[in-house]
Amino acid sequence: MDPTPSPSPSVILHATHIVSIRLTALHADAWHPGPGGFEARAVHLDGVIDAVLKGAIAAGPGAGFAAQITQFDNPSAAGVPIPGLWTPVALEVGTTVIVFAAVTGVTPAPAALLAEPPAIAVRDGWERPSICLALRHAAGDVSALDLLHAAASSPFGFTFVDYLAAVTPNPAFARGVAFGALLDLMSAPGVTAPVRGALVSVVISTVRGGGGFSDRHLNRLIIALLRLAVLGPAGELRGTLLTVDIPILTGVRGGELRSAAAVFSGDPADRLVLLSALRKQPDWPGAARLIQWLGGAF
Repeated sequence: MDPTPSPSPSVILHATHIVSIRLTALHADAWHPGPGGFEARAVHLDGVIDAVLKGAIAAGPGAGFAAQITQFDNPSAAGVPIPGLWTPVALEVGTTVIVFAAVTGVTPAPAALLAEPPAIAVRDGWERPSICLALRHAAGDVSALDLLHAAASSPFGFTFVDYLAAVTPNPAFARGVAFGALLDLMSAPGVTAPVRGALVSVVISTVRGGGGFSDRHLNRLIIALLRLAVLGPAGELRGTLLTVDIPILTGVRGGELRSAAAVFSGDPADRLVLLSALRKQPDWPGAARLIQWLGGAF
């Protein structure tokens, strides 16, 4: 019998089956009135199993299959959430998608995994390397440190960030070198602003959640966020970091105040570097107050 899906915010952990599929043919029916006032259409697709990443299915890599999925639309009301896992997926011949499903008690055929349910998520094929990396970590084949080092040089998206949200409370991620790698990952190149923002939120929540994380970890986090905002690839996240995240963590925005001297007690030179760099950007939102904090005004 296949394993029972365990509740988890990570689809990588929740899914009993993860399959990479290459689309070889597509035919979409006409749109028609569907449930809830939405329009719906059936899409008939042919695919080939590219790889079975998790679970056992009734076909192996290279096997072809035919399936039908449903997409929804709501052309009359912009901004209204539209149902369907397949609705936002750009279906094109030759592209690869990764399907996550939660199935118990049977060995499913490929086509059955695409239906809703048991499908619980669909992701673009480019996320496959980071998904495989997470699966190796979940299986115990990759350490926390190796997971983070590998992720820093591999493209990752929300799927991998959700996996980190589920596993980073583990004390293994609080250890010195591994925690440093987790902080460094926030500044990894090639990460989109939304994904980077989600990762920052995960790291902040993890450190503030206690467990194996202490004031020392919080101080290192504050320094890493300052480096990301002032010297790193923060991009459109800079405003939020300087006006919300860092002021809350330091107490500049209220609550228990952490002095810059205490935060940078292990690396006072870094404090001077960040202060000098931030003074050159006085018009950045939140810069003036953090310049005061770094300078020891409060």
